[in-house]
This record gives sequence, C-alpha cells and structure tokens, in this order.
Amino acid sequence: MPAVRPRGPWFHRFLVWFFTIVLVVLTYWTLSFLLDDIGEFAPPDYQTIRLKHVPAEVNLEITNLTSRQTTLERKARRLREQQSLLREGTENYQRTMRQMAELESLRLQKGEKPTEEQTAAVAQAEQQFLKNQREYQQKTEELALLAEQEEVVRVELEPVQRRLAAAETAAQNAYAAAFEMWQWQTAAVKVGMLVPLMVIAGWLFRRFRNSVYAPLVYAFGIAVGGKVLVTVHAYFPEIYFKYLIIGTSLALTIWLLAKLLRMIARPQTAWLLKQYREAYESFLCPVCDFPIRRGPMKFLSWTKNTIKRLPLPNMTVTNEPETAYTCPMCATQLYEECGHCHGIRTSLLPACSHCGDTRPVGESPANA
Repeated sequence: MPAVRPRGPWFHRFLVWFFTIVLVVLTYWTLSFLLDDIGEFAPPDYQTIRLKHVPAEVNLEITNLTSRQTTLERKARRLREQQSLLREGTENYQRTMRQMAELESLRLQKGEKPTEEQTAAVAQAEQQFLKNQREYQQKTEELALLAEQEEVVRVELEPVQRRLAAAETAAQNAYAAAFEMWQWQTAAVKVGMLVPLMVIAGWLFRRFRNSVYAPLVYAFGIAVGGKVLVTVHAYFPEIYFKYLIIGTSLALTIWLLAKLLRMIARPQTAWLLKQYREAYESFLCPVCDFPIRRGPMKFLSWTKNTIKRLPLPNMTVTNEPETAYTCPMCATQLYEECGHCHGIRTSLLPACSHCGDTRPVGESPANA
C-alpha cells in the first residue's frame, strides 16, 4: 500500500506555492545577472566596418559635390526671392504709370498742361520700371547659369553616389555577417554555461520529483529552462530558432505521449489507486465506467457528469445484508468478503472499511 503524504492546512500549501514562485523568479534573476556579467561580448560597430569598405576619397568627393550643390541651390533660392521682389516693384510702377497716364488724358481733355512735378514723377516711374526690368532679366540669366552649374554637379554626383551605394551595400553585408557571428558566439557561451545547469535540473527532477523537496526541484528546473529559452530566442538567428523550438516541442510531445501510453499499459500503484478511488466515489466501475447498482443505488442511473445532481435515494434502514458485487458489464469483482473480518469490502482499494486490514492495490484475498 503506498504511503499517504499529509497535505497540511490550505494556508501552508499556499505559502509553499507562493515561495516556490518567488524561488523561480529569484533563480531566474540570478542566472540573468550571471550571464550578463560573464557571457557578454561587445557587438560589432557599424562605423568601424563602414570605414573599411567605403573609400575616404569617395566620402570626400561626395561631401564636396553635395556642398557645391547645396550652395548653388541656396543661390538660386535667393535669386528667386529677389526676382519676386522686383516683380512686385515693377507691377507697382506699372500701376503708377497707368494712373499718371489717365490723369494726363483728363487734363488734356480739359485743356490743362501737366506741371513740372507731374512730368518728373512720370519720368522717374518710367526710369525705375526700366531699371527693374533690366535687373529682373539679369536675375533670370543668373538663374539659367546656376541651373547649368547644378546640372553639371548632378551629372558628376551620380557616378560617385553609385560607388558609395555599392560600398554601403558591401559594408552592410559585412556588418550583418559580423553581427550573426557575434550572436552565435554569445549564444554559444551563454548556452554553454546553462547546459550543465540543465543537466543538473534533469537529474534532480528524475531523482527528487516525488520527494518532499519536489517544489525546490521544480522551481530550479523552471528557472533554468525559461532562461535557456529566452537566451536562445535573443541570440540565435530566427531562421534557426523556429526549427529549434519546433524540434524541442516535438520531442517533448512525443516523450509525454509515450509516458502516458506507458502509464496506461503499465500503471503505477499510485496512479491506479487514484483512478479506483475516483471511480468508487462516483459509484462507477473503475474498469468500464458502468454504474455500481447496489444497496440504495440499485434502481438509479447516472454518469460522471450527473452523479453530483443525482437525488439522494431513500436511505431507510433495512436488514438486508451486504453482499459481494461484480460489474455486470466487464465482470470485474468490485465488492467481496474481507479475508480478515469477513465483512464486505471494496475489492480494488487497499483497506477494509470494517477492520482496516490492508493489502496491495488490486490483490484479491486469495492472493493476500
């Protein structure tokens, strides 16, 4: 008969689970600090790699041509602003000359002669108008010249930009290769430090998973396994990480499925005892789940889902003696005479409810 482990009060069980979770977190933090202090390499520097692949003369030529292009664009923008001001001034002088011409036409109709001041104002407006026109034309010619110079700079800049783009691509490829190598190195060092801890966690789990110190073993294993998963995800390339996760998941699933199948084919005593106890509590045959119809339950029907909602039968005391009982569906002996006190006891549970006589789970009195 397996030993029954005391569970303790609920608050004590809560504290055990609570401090188990705290131990998982503290162990995980400790591993994180350890890996950060020991297994960290400086990642590759992109600027250093770029200097090796991008010639200095290309950078210098790009800088000079870009500076010339910026200067020409600034001059062109300033000339356009000046042209805009000249255009506004010219339009003002045009309006002034038009108004003066209208006034002179009215005076001529009246037979009046313009004064010297009026004549001087008209002459001055005409001179300023012509001056603005000449300056506007000059700015237009300067803009055309700047446009030609900008085109020359653009033509010179295109091949240099292509050379720079090719060099930048080579630098990026070199950086990607260096970064991937850094990831592999860092992952190898960190996982290499975690592998012994994984082996220790597996040995502890195999040795102490059913002992009173099982929560300590579980906490250590969960912390180490979680840290390994996070480390692999952080440093392994994604294309390898997904296959690693899928492979690990497949292996774990196959292992669990094989373990479950072995438990069904060769069940352990504790697993059998739990199955038998739950079946007897539900008044169902532990082998085929057929209802155990004996005593007050003789004429009722139920299932695992309806047993809790089943109305209580009439428990009138009768002198009808208890008798042995066999499942009519699978012929399993469920109740039998106790070999010690000759009372009726459950056949598949370890102890007699009358005298407390025990025997191995599932063993009949004939073999006891």
